[in-house]
Amino acid sequence: MIAALLVLLLPTADAGVQRCVECCQEQGLASCPTRIRVVGEGSAVSREGAAWRVNGLWWLDCERGASFEPGATVALDHAPSDGEIIRLASPPETVRCYSRHCGIPAGVCIIENAGVFQLLRCTDAQPLSTVEMGRASLSAPLNPTAPLPPAVTPLPETTGRITASLRLPDAPVERCDTSAVVAAEARRRISLGDIARAQADLDGSMKEYLAALAMDRCSALAWAALGQTALQGDRPAEAIQALQIATQLQPDHYAAYTNLGQALERLGQLDRASIAYGEALSIQPSHTPAAHGLARVRARLYR
Repeated sequence: MIAALLVLLLPTADAGVQRCVECCQEQGLASCPTRIRVVGEGSAVSREGAAWRVNGLWWLDCERGASFEPGATVALDHAPSDGEIIRLASPPETVRCYSRHCGIPAGVCIIENAGVFQLLRCTDAQPLSTVEMGRASLSAPLNPTAPLPPAVTPLPETTGRITASLRLPDAPVERCDTSAVVAAEARRRISLGDIARAQADLDGSMKEYLAALAMDRCSALAWAALGQTALQGDRPAEAIQALQIATQLQPDHYAAYTNLGQALERLGQLDRASIAYGEALSIQPSHTPAAHGLARVRARLYR
């Protein structure tokens, strides 16, 4: 039985990446995806050992509509439903923030049932056709890229202290051969870390993220979360190490580049911080924290 109906309205003019990211930040989350993957028409699901493999996924962008990527693939620990939003280790709040602030196709709802989210027709809760998914490109408003803001926003303050000894694992030197079961447990530990961090328990969150990396050294999400927590806990050197690995594993992780810029800025490495902020903006031009960071370091470099 459907437990909750999250979205029932057409996209509005205030939908967008910035509001979605701010929503996640208010929840104390380490990251906030503004593109969601959906199992839909054209996706092929097959059993792969103890896991299920999905080949071909729809990408729904917060502001730029929907597109189908035939080569996209993901392994899951359960058989996905038609219309299911693939969130892996992302906490449920990320999808809820997306549903509140991002554009979705007209007449489409994000429906939550026992922690599983599906993109379905509002009228009969059925999966969408290719044509209906394609309407997202017409329904989602595209905000123009704003110019760089004036350097009035200070570097975010640290929010706590990490008192435990912090020794990061080595970066992966080759592709990880992590089983689906182990990867799922690693994602669960990341979620536990996000919960601990939201409760201002930085030591507890670091413990969970390190446990996740012990299981899956190639988890960009774990490295990014570890780096952000180190930054919040006033450990910028360790944050830089973790965030560099996160961006190597996932080059389009603009939030990790932004946090990397903040860590470098905190250590006074302004040239490198400028590059990191620039990388974030090249991926997501409307990412306000990166824009503020770039303006801030430019003001210091060229004054």
